[in-house]
Amino acid sequence: MKKTFAVIIAALTAMSFAGCDDYSEVTVAETTDTAVTETQREEETSEPAEKGNATIEETVLFDENGVKLTALALDYENLSWVELKLLIENNSGEELELNCHSVSVNGYMINESMYIEAADGEKIEDSLTLNYMYLEDCGIDEIADIEFTLDIFDTELENYTDSSVVRICTTAAETFEYTYDDSGEPVYNENDFKIIVRGIDEDASLLGPGMIVYIENNSDRYVTVYVEDEYVNGVEMDAVFACPIAPGKRAVDTVVFWESNLEENKITTIEEVSLYFYITDDDTYETIINTEPVNVQFHQSTTRN
Repeated sequence: MKKTFAVIIAALTAMSFAGCDDYSEVTVAETTDTAVTETQREEETSEPAEKGNATIEETVLFDENGVKLTALALDYENLSWVELKLLIENNSGEELELNCHSVSVNGYMINESMYIEAADGEKIEDSLTLNYMYLEDCGIDEIADIEFTLDIFDTELENYTDSSVVRICTTAAETFEYTYDDSGEPVYNENDFKIIVRGIDEDASLLGPGMIVYIENNSDRYVTVYVEDEYVNGVEMDAVFACPIAPGKRAVDTVVFWESNLEENKITTIEEVSLYFYITDDDTYETIINTEPVNVQFHQSTTRN
């Protein structure tokens, strides 16, 4: 069996091999017209973007063991991202490292992170950036809330303070309607997880085109979703996909296929994708879901040059 692991931080891939058969079929009538290419994103961010105007009050997000984290403001001045301005105060008696993960906005996972080093007695202003590109992928044009997990380590990389989920609400939160677009073709909907295929984005990544998926995690676990045994138009392929999802959150992500693999096999149009999804528990590394194999057909797929 072939498994392709795309670990986001380390970008590592590990593989073993086997065959592909007995796939159930799902048909996607056409590729997603709203898929935003990298070129389009660059063009769109060359002009000021209207991405909402919600604000926040200065709010203490964390205050324990001599470490205080305060959210100061939302800054929309940059054309490519909005910044959550933060103040970190370290009175712990030792040098610390702060980072965050499992960032979500309005219930959607957003591929962002933060890393800050703070000496004892130091006050540092920094920020968590939220790229408009990722917000747009999730259909977010107004920020109602931001949530993330905060980790604090000492210089020996030992946990100084247990991870803590912090949340900040904006002025839009009180009247905001939390709705989620789960349109597309469902390929899995059991055991608190839902996976939906939306279409093909021919310019998903510099690595190559990809298949857009929407995923819901309605469990109480932090998980990561992977793929294995990937085939495009009946030809075995390598894919890049690792989608972490916090409990109760959603994600829009892309299973990316290597351009070089497609070229080697003279594939210029993605008409059919066959694969499995599997889901692992981030705490125990246990595989908790193995989907049945699925065969996704795309009736209108854009030909790549």
